[in-house]
Amino acid sequence: MRKGLVMLLAGTVATPTLARAQRSLEIEPVVGAYSPRGSYVHSGSFYFVGTPDSPRDNAGTAYGVNARLWLTRSIGIQLQEMSSTADHPTVFTPGGGAVATTTKVRALTAQALFRPTLPTRARLWLSAGEGTIRHSGSAYTPFGSPSQRTIALGAGATIPLWRGLSAAAGVDDLIYDWTLTDQVGPYQSGSQSDVVARVGLSLTIR
Repeated sequence: MRKGLVMLLAGTVATPTLARAQRSLEIEPVVGAYSPRGSYVHSGSFYFVGTPDSPRDNAGTAYGVNARLWLTRSIGIQLQEMSSTADHPTVFTPGGGAVATTTKVRALTAQALFRPTLPTRARLWLSAGEGTIRHSGSAYTPFGSPSQRTIALGAGATIPLWRGLSAAAGVDDLIYDWTLTDQVGPYQSGSQSDVVARVGLSLTIR
């Protein structure tokens, strides 16, 4: 992810003077729905009580912020931070104990933006990039809060409301390979696609 950020920043410095005059920065606090998809294969010899059986168990409300720097009218960069928390119900163990766990998911991505020129008041764009996603909380304490590298694909739109304020909406898909490893070896694995649908208000600074 750091290499990708360096390349994006290098492109910013190399942008011609004419393009610089068209630059604008958008700050967008967002709220949305975090909907992870996929399935897990359990390869461990025993089951960790409180560990989610499926990516869908971690679904929840997403909060975050986007920062979009438009280098020209159609090319830009987006940095995005998103987090979500899910509480898992109490599970009663064969030994008579009870366990309730919590999952915290946090994703950081850097994406390149392309905005086609369309005869519409709304400003639409497509995005692609990469980042990292981290799963923590008591559900993942036995595994050291794993982090995975993810591919990020998305689309979004803003509709001007008043001066620099716009209504914003979008969807992102975080795609990555999932692996949990304990002290014995691999425990859980699979492919995952985490969809984040978001809405918010965007403030443009020129």
